[in-house]
Amino acid sequence: MSDAPWRLFDCTVAEVHHRTPNLRRVVFEGVDLGGMADPGTDTRIKLLVAADADRSAEAYRSMDPGPGSMAQLRALPAGLTMRTYTLAAWRATATGAKVAVDFALHDQAVAGPATRWAAQARPGQAMRLVGPVRTFDGEVGGREFQAAHVGREQLLLVADHCALPALERILAELPPHATGVAVIECPSPADRLELPRPEGIEVRWLHGARGSIPVIAELEDWGRDGTTPDGGDHEADNPDVFWEVQEAEVSCAWVAAEASVARDVRRFVVGEKGLDKRSVAFMGYWRRGRSES
Repeated sequence: MSDAPWRLFDCTVAEVHHRTPNLRRVVFEGVDLGGMADPGTDTRIKLLVAADADRSAEAYRSMDPGPGSMAQLRALPAGLTMRTYTLAAWRATATGAKVAVDFALHDQAVAGPATRWAAQARPGQAMRLVGPVRTFDGEVGGREFQAAHVGREQLLLVADHCALPALERILAELPPHATGVAVIECPSPADRLELPRPEGIEVRWLHGARGSIPVIAELEDWGRDGTTPDGGDHEADNPDVFWEVQEAEVSCAWVAAEASVARDVRRFVVGEKGLDKRSVAFMGYWRRGRSES
């Protein structure tokens, strides 16, 4: 058994392809990835992105994967940046495993280091991932939506384009009885995906990043044909909070978007719809005008 829930994993790029015009999948492979766990739904992993992709192996030379490797992340070597992404898929192979990560592509003039890396990624390039350990005896964390906690209440799922890979996994792992609405922002109709899901989940697409107003407009009728748990305390006005995870045993809402959008949606569903805020996983995981630290 491992003493640590997370560690560094050594791998290389195996495949690269576009799922849509603005969503690029990179598949990593390696013997080491056989030791990575896949808890499912919106599990997060981290990528150590090299500024010079063609010299990435050299940049990783001082970053040894394996037990105790997390301590190395306290001070990254020059030329490395750590970014967070969804574990889109994990598949065992004869020699280890393959891990898929989907990258939402942006204008290269404003793109961050991971997006720029993904735009040029090609097979054979080295990569270091930080992820959950298969042999850890306990909860590894790194995810907010618990499919096992879905009850008979109407679900509300909101994702922007960057969070679409996480929402795709959530929808695929929902129990058959799940009902509710999923609202998804994407750049254009060509960026829609076929999303396997229970029959009771309606998907609504919004095209273009237009802020919280059109998202909230799609939520006006949410909960009218089903039930939503009432939490009593409807305060949702803390301007400093932009990441708040579920505390209740019932999953009812999962929101992942730009911080101001996520906050406005939370204020609406808790303050106006009366949803128990303990049943909401609310993640304003990026802020307009700022890069991830």
